[in-house]
Amino acid sequence: MTTFRVDLDLAARAAAGGSRLHVGYAQQGSRVAAVVASDGTAVRVLVLDVDHWQAELEERLCLPMPATPPPPPARVLELPWDLAVGTGAAVARHRPEAYDVLVARDAGAVRVDGAVLDLPDTREHLRRLHHGVLARLQAVGFGERGGRRRVGWTSWLLFGDGWRELTPYVARSAGGDRRAMVRCEPRRPADLALQVARWAVAVRS
Repeated sequence: MTTFRVDLDLAARAAAGGSRLHVGYAQQGSRVAAVVASDGTAVRVLVLDVDHWQAELEERLCLPMPATPPPPPARVLELPWDLAVGTGAAVARHRPEAYDVLVARDAGAVRVDGAVLDLPDTREHLRRLHHGVLARLQAVGFGERGGRRRVGWTSWLLFGDGWRELTPYVARSAGGDRRAMVRCEPRRPADLALQVARWAVAVRS
């Protein structure tokens, strides 16, 4: 029988509970076993009926919210992947000069709802992207039938107005150049369960 596995990692900042959680799910038939490790120490095992798995996943994403969360970025934000990674590293390493160079270099490459941002708005939405995050989620799906293969991967960020999924894609310029981009767009907790269901179908197909 095919085993379908999902590894879920969730890290919340202090404003959203300050916890770290890893859950390893394994589905066989109508049963789902879950090994839950919270804050790297406490471990417990759950056994669920597959019909209750959706509610279990949604509940994991319902985190406490601060009374006054930091302002979130625009609902749909698109930017170069290297800009997102580079400015994030500059923030983490307290390198404001590197941050400014990266933002200035890619002025005109960031969009909100399809509209190109100018330099001041680019700076503001990047600031909100990096400083407004309350939690981070990564989920990976695997199928096992004579070998382990990855069937899905997703990464989400929690802001004061809800979750966003980071969706990578490739943009092509008028000259034919290709550039790795990322779209940050709204998601509901229920959307994670839908993604997991699609991965499960891919395992069985």
